[in-house]
Amino acid sequence: MGESELLTQAEVAKYLKISTKTLEAMRQKGNGPVFHKFGRRVLYKKSTLTEYLDKHSFGSTSEYH
Repeated sequence: MGESELLTQAEVAKYLKISTKTLEAMRQKGNGPVFHKFGRRVLYKKSTLTEYLDKHSFGSTSEYH
């Protein structure tokens, strides 16, 4: 796994078009993308973000629960 496969919290927030505070709240509630913690540093794998987005994709509003 190369360094380019890891994203910071700021990069992920920008990618998902949400604020870093929203991403932090999602992490605390356990409803955000899977993350990795190294000391104080929080990192996300690009592949994990793809999986997260796939799980949160819907064809219509009736599919959303």
